[in-house]
Amino acid sequence: MRLALTGTPGTGKSAVGRALARQGVPVVPVAEAARRLGAVAGFDRRRRTPEVDVRRLGRALDRELAAARGDVVLEGHLAHHLPVDGAVVLRCPPSVLARRLRRRRWGDAKVRENVCAEALGVIVTEAVESLGRKAVYEFATSGVAPARSAALVRRVLAGTARGLRAGEIDYLEEAPRWC
Repeated sequence: MRLALTGTPGTGKSAVGRALARQGVPVVPVAEAARRLGAVAGFDRRRRTPEVDVRRLGRALDRELAAARGDVVLEGHLAHHLPVDGAVVLRCPPSVLARRLRRRRWGDAKVRENVCAEALGVIVTEAVESLGRKAVYEFATSGVAPARSAALVRRVLAGTARGLRAGEIDYLEEAPRWC
């Protein structure tokens, strides 16, 4: 299975990806793959972030992973836009997410944009629209150790995840504060 590990920046994707790798699950960090495979199409100066050509990256990953056997996790906030069989969307209460992003020294506008996206459930909505609700799982990472979240991702890979389907987490009441 090719699984996207996705979510708003700051929800714990990288930490959970590292925990999965320590547990023996192959993990491909999408940002690194984009640079390595020549899929960075430009730079967004306002957001101070690389712009990734998702189609080019998807084709390159398809070629690279064609011979791969078993499960692979694509980790990154764009992973659900790539050719995957399913997605795990990591979620975080917007107020907690704002603290995490400020610790990264992100500017107020970038913090607000990302926290608003989390409050509105943008990533989980995109994943469900792309893959269908049955292929998308979500769970909150606030107060949960990365190894515990990685164990939940492994349950998704094994087909034994219950009660984690998309649509159960709702942070909409925080949207007026951020959006």
